[in-house]
Amino acid sequence: MKIICLVRHAKSSWDDPDLDDFYRPLTARGRHDAPVMARRVLERGILPDLLVSSPANRAAATARTVAGHLRYPLERVRFEAGLYDAGVNDLLGAMGTIEAAVGTLLLVGHNPGLTALADRLLGIPLGNIPTAGVCGLSLDIPAWDAVARQRAELLFFDFPKKTRIETAVRKAH
Repeated sequence: MKIICLVRHAKSSWDDPDLDDFYRPLTARGRHDAPVMARRVLERGILPDLLVSSPANRAAATARTVAGHLRYPLERVRFEAGLYDAGVNDLLGAMGTIEAAVGTLLLVGHNPGLTALADRLLGIPLGNIPTAGVCGLSLDIPAWDAVARQRAELLFFDFPKKTRIETAVRKAH
């Protein structure tokens, strides 16, 4: 059994139109939401054996924040250039190279690739993984090189606005 958490980077800034997309930083909302979502992953008892991230500034900042809150050593965060602007096949290929001993993988990246990967693994359209969203999946596979051949089960799908909506509903009742 393997668990993968697909983590979309937190909200990033478009304030500087001349800044290359790769270097866009997190906004204040992104810096707020990333630790909130990391705590929600931790509340589910999920601790990664490996955290892999796109090296783009916004993804790397999200990965470091999540790692810190999950007590995952920052020096063990693996940044892979191929995850920036990756499509489904790129993501499946990267996952297929993960060591079999890794039971729980956190993958920090970008849309549309992450949502397309979730859709492919689940066999149904998830919709959209919003910024700072986390999609937890379980796969009944012995090793990561079998990931492309197996359907996943949805463990959870969480995102910052879901938290805000749930809070508002509780307050209204």
